[in-house]
Amino acid sequence: MRRSQAWHHEYHSFDEIVEYMRMLQQSYPSHAKVIEIGKTHEGRPILALQISNGLDAPAPPSPPSDPEPEPQPDPPSNISSTDQKLGIVITGGQHAREWISTSSSLFFASDLLRAALGAPSSPNTTFSPDNLSALKKKKGKKGRKPRRIPPTWTRSSARTILSTFTITVIPVTNPDGYVYSWDHNRMWRKNRQPNKFPGGIFCKGVDLNRNYGYEFASGGSACSEMFAGTEAFSAEETKAVATFLGDEANNVRGYVDLHSYGQLMMYPYSWSCDEAVADEEDLLELSLGAVSALKRVHGRAFNVGKICQVYATGGGNAVDWSYASETAVDGSGKSKIKWSYSVELRDGGTYGFLLPKEQIVPASEEVAASLAYVLEFIRKKDSRLRVG
Repeated sequence: MRRSQAWHHEYHSFDEIVEYMRMLQQSYPSHAKVIEIGKTHEGRPILALQISNGLDAPAPPSPPSDPEPEPQPDPPSNISSTDQKLGIVITGGQHAREWISTSSSLFFASDLLRAALGAPSSPNTTFSPDNLSALKKKKGKKGRKPRRIPPTWTRSSARTILSTFTITVIPVTNPDGYVYSWDHNRMWRKNRQPNKFPGGIFCKGVDLNRNYGYEFASGGSACSEMFAGTEAFSAEETKAVATFLGDEANNVRGYVDLHSYGQLMMYPYSWSCDEAVADEEDLLELSLGAVSALKRVHGRAFNVGKICQVYATGGGNAVDWSYASETAVDGSGKSKIKWSYSVELRDGGTYGFLLPKEQIVPASEEVAASLAYVLEFIRKKDSRLRVG
């Protein structure tokens, strides 16, 4: 392992994850901020960690009063008036049992911050990523030297990314389901909202990745683990994510939805292979580069392609909606998010959803490498980029 990040050697409960996110905010106050984008049916917060530079910067002083202030030009429509950076959103844990998607998204956030700014150090902080759970650094087998992993970032490249993007990581998109998968049923997939209709009253939950508003398809049994719900955005979680993605102020240009398992990097569409993907050449180019960067870490091969071709078909997919929908949750217009991807992480099926904790860090290092490539690709490709 290239850096000591002992916290990431274990899976963690929802409360521990929230504590860790707040620790990162406390340790990097100018570059990390925890925000709440919504609440679940059971009242848990849907939290996101925003990473960028200058997040706590004070507002500039107001100029002296002028009875006729000089008019200022409006900011370009493609740039947030408050941040003037490109927005990237990364979601994990839409499906409760896919714990590695949550763990790897948090590793990525910590890895980027540490690369840019160094390990956290604060006189008011009594814990750090390395001692939050009093975990000891895992030792390798006696006599075996650890494999040297090339660093994902240089300090310069990490700081360039923080100056260019506001990265929003939502590690637990489905908090109620995640807690349920810890306390009751490890293989639980859906959220935990009740289904109050004949035939559904005894079966809780909606599959969040079937509940978005592009080619939504209702029907089926409420007891199915892929039940889409009675209507699009009937889940609080999907409404929260979609509202954030569709908000022009967030200037979202890229969206990566992490899942497990299968070792795939995919782009739209999920609902059908009959609909042409206007940006397929660009989407394929980026995904090929990202999985190549990923493979260089531990030699794992990921396949790429349209979701409907290499994985499965299904309506109401998050990535389909982010890429293609022109309508926000509130019915207003929204910009399409060109760089929209769904990634199925380790493994190929040996352990499936029950990926051993020994693979958390290797899988997370792969995610960090692939996301680093995604960010740098978008940074160079977007002609309207403004580097801060």
